[in-house]
Amino acid sequence: MKFFSLAETAAGSGLFELSGAALDAPGTSVALTRTAKTVAAGLRVAVAPYRAMSGMPAPVAPAGAEQGQAYELLIEQADDAGLFATEKQILVSETSDAAMTAYALQLFYGRRVALTPQLEAATDAKPVEANPAPSNPGSVSSSGAQTSGGSVSSGGSASSGGAVTSGGSVSSSGTSSAAKGA
Repeated sequence: MKFFSLAETAAGSGLFELSGAALDAPGTSVALTRTAKTVAAGLRVAVAPYRAMSGMPAPVAPAGAEQGQAYELLIEQADDAGLFATEKQILVSETSDAAMTAYALQLFYGRRVALTPQLEAATDAKPVEANPAPSNPGSVSSSGAQTSGGSVSSGGSASSGGAVTSGGSVSSSGTSSAAKGA
């Protein structure tokens, strides 16, 4: 993949600008490592995926060290071309290198994007509730039962306070009743 290097405009500013020529790297982490070697100490770095063609990119499986890496998305400012700032969106290299997701967001925003390593430690993140309760009508709970304004009890039965309009089905304890859409 090809990337453009960016460097922070001043230590801790959170603003980044293009700082070098395009470079080839097998993934986002490698591109960031190479860029860091060319920037003054104390400045954060970022890389912008190079987009050579139109359309959506194909997924690229992350290399071993790239797997699970988290990045802040930087977006080129509409009123200041060449200056990138964070929008507090996090991209993670899971099923594809985060650079490919950044490509897709570049198409969505209509502006260039870049990635910089996420600063927040994983310990700052709030834990995710293991079995969240359905919070809106027609939601699917972690047990797989579909409810419409109702709830799923621990006995496995489903109750409905209204009609299921999705055309799906509600099942409990191995029995199923299909609902027709309106």
